[in-house]
Amino acid sequence: MAQQTSYRNVNTSINDNGKDALSIQIQADRADGEQLRYSRTFNVAGLTKAQKDALKNHVLDSLGLSSTPPPQALLTPPTPPAGAMTAPTPPGLAPGVETVRLVCPSCTDRMKLEISGTGYAYSRSQHSDKEKTSIFPIDLPLEPGDYKLKYWQNGVLQTQTPFTVKAGEKNVITVK
Repeated sequence: MAQQTSYRNVNTSINDNGKDALSIQIQADRADGEQLRYSRTFNVAGLTKAQKDALKNHVLDSLGLSSTPPPQALLTPPTPPAGAMTAPTPPGLAPGVETVRLVCPSCTDRMKLEISGTGYAYSRSQHSDKEKTSIFPIDLPLEPGDYKLKYWQNGVLQTQTPFTVKAGEKNVITVK
């Protein structure tokens, strides 16, 4: 379950081309100086409206911008053709989306995190160093594939590393 956070100046843009692409862009600020920047385009070919809504709700919830989980009925994938082999969909996720947990036990103070991949960009930063707090852990809904992570602390690039999200596996990325 995502940690609920109180954001202000939330700007959300969700666009569905009605065919195969659903894009979600979010920009938000928090009173303590943390900034959230999320931009992702999902391949939604073959998904029903209810499944697309479940995906939108999951993204918003995982970013701490929604207080109600989607109804269970929205999470049911379409029935595959007879004889088709399909991987099980984790509860709470649209088909083809995995939850990736980013952890960093030693990350505090002023920090910035960027994750990028094909059709995907995510950025989150915290500029307040009044308290030794952390933006971690972060749970992100990501499609399986290759991504690149960059992490700065106190304005200094600490790590820049590729990672792969694998379907049906526990995806935990330790930042540093």
